[in-house]
Formats: sequence, C-alpha cells, structure tokens
Amino acid sequence: MSDADRWVDLGPLKLPRAEDVEVRPVHNGDGIVTAVTLVNGQTALQLQVFDIDAAYSWGYARAELHDQILQRGGTATELVGRNGHEIRARVPVTSPREDGEMTDVRFVGREGPGWLLRGVIRGSGAVSATADTWADEIFGSTVVEPATRVGPDCPYMELQWPPVDSA
Repeated sequence: MSDADRWVDLGPLKLPRAEDVEVRPVHNGDGIVTAVTLVNGQTALQLQVFDIDAAYSWGYARAELHDQILQRGGTATELVGRNGHEIRARVPVTSPREDGEMTDVRFVGREGPGWLLRGVIRGSGAVSATADTWADEIFGSTVVEPATRVGPDCPYMELQWPPVDSA
C-alpha cells in the first residue's frame, strides 16, 4: 500500500484515510485553507494546526476555551478522554433560525515543538456515551509536520489544498 493510499497529505497535516469520511477545506477571509473538516454520518471533526511558542500549550488553550465558552453562555467541563485532556461543552448555536438552541461539542488537542493541533468534534461524536469513535481515532493518528504560518499576525499554519498526491 502506497503512502497516498494510507494518508491524506495536507502539508503540515497528514490524515489517515478512512472509508466514508469526506474531507472539506475551511478557508480564511483571504481564501487560504487554514483548517479542514472531516464528516462521516452525524459527526464532524474540524482540525486546525497552530504555530506556537514554547510558552503556549494545550493546557493554556483549554483554559482560554473554557472561559470563552462560559462567557458566551455555554457550559464546559474538562476531563480526560480518548485523546487525553479535553473539554466537553454545550455551546449556543450561532444560527438566526436556531436562537437559544444549544449543541454538544468536544475540544481535543495536543502539542509538539512549535505547534498545537486542535480538534473540534460536533454531532453524535461529541456526546459522552457515544459509540461513534472515528473522529477520536483520526485525531489520535493525525501527524503534524510544522510549516510556515499563514502570516505574521495569524497563528494558523496554511494547509495544502487540494491534498498532495504522495504516491
């Protein structure tokens, strides 16, 4: 099996290929791909890699996310899940037609030298007692190879789109 058969190469992110998982780019305001969303059934996983300095960590990012969720009227609990420390939250939906609705999300992350990978799981995979584990498996298997950030004031690493053919 070739690398192209095993991995989706997005430059700084290498995702394991998974059957029935759709990979969609997420663009910033300038049309640059700064994240990717993977969708399978009722679950979505958004992955984004950040260029960070040594003072920033997943622990620090979790504390910031926790505070932001509470400030926006949501609820958040930190716990240890399948991929280590995570936040399970209920956050307000930001759609005009669903005013007042709340949705379940999970924030997972890990860091390495100069980078932080953050995953946001929505849908059935965000519910605590779910058997829908593909998002956790992909997050745990994703490889980060640091690259240049999008710009001096933007901490995101630019992803290659369309994916690189690794064959």
